[in-house]
This record gives sequence, structure tokens and C-alpha cells, in this order.
Amino acid sequence: MNILQRLETARRVWDVAVPGVPRPADSQLVTWLAESSDDAVERVILRIPRRIRNWDKKYGSVNAVEVYKFVTASLNEMRQQQTQA
Repeated sequence: MNILQRLETARRVWDVAVPGVPRPADSQLVTWLAESSDDAVERVILRIPRRIRNWDKKYGSVNAVEVYKFVTASLNEMRQQQTQA
């Protein structure tokens, strides 16, 4: 798959898994896809709803920027674990 196909897939996964959070800019999605595998990006996106429930209980709201930071941090952690293995 080329980057445009991967981007479209990531958009669709985001829209289905996290409809309540605005999709990040395409440039952010492309950055995540360039640095991580499609599977890793998808796994992290699919973990967002659980994280949102926790944030909502703790803070009473969800900030889209915090969600994007969560994705970036999670992908970085996954890459670090892979390089250590």
C-alpha cells in the first residue's frame, strides 16, 4: 500500500473508533504512519476509547490535543520496545 492508501485507512479507522474526537490533521496521521507500522497505528487508535473513558471519569472532559499526544507517546513506546527486543 502506498502512503495515500494507508492514510485513507487510518482516517477510516479513526472515524469509526473515535467519532467523538476530531480527526488529527493529515500531516499528523502521515507522520505517525511514516514512523510506525499500519498495525501499530491501528492498535493505538483502537485503544483511544478506553483511554477517553478514563479521562472523562477523572477530568470530566476530553481534549483532542491530549488524545493526539497519547497516540504519539504510545507509538514512541512501541518503537522503543521493538528496538530493545
